[in-house]
Amino acid sequence: MVLKKLQSLKLFWSYDISKHKPSDEVIVEQFLKYGDTKDLIELFKNFDGKEICAIWQKTMQNDNRFLRQNYFLLKFFLPKIKKTIESTRINKLKKLATQH
Repeated sequence: MVLKKLQSLKLFWSYDISKHKPSDEVIVEQFLKYGDTKDLIELFKNFDGKEICAIWQKTMQNDNRFLRQNYFLLKFFLPKIKKTIESTRINKLKKLATQH
């Protein structure tokens, strides 16, 4: 199901998914960055929340290109993670997300 959704979103246009399945980390990262709300709900149904949080922290947490998306994810999808990162980072994301 997840790979079919990825194909429909054309997130992996550069190579053939039928021959080489992307790693779970790549799949999760692409959904977190480019998926809509329905996609994210589906992601959390198919992957462990702790794994998703770990991948978010590793790949997106400090990426300023995704300020709004990070704030959205923290507010609605990763509420437990708010306790594990500095509140100043959350406030910075909130401030920067509302400025743009």
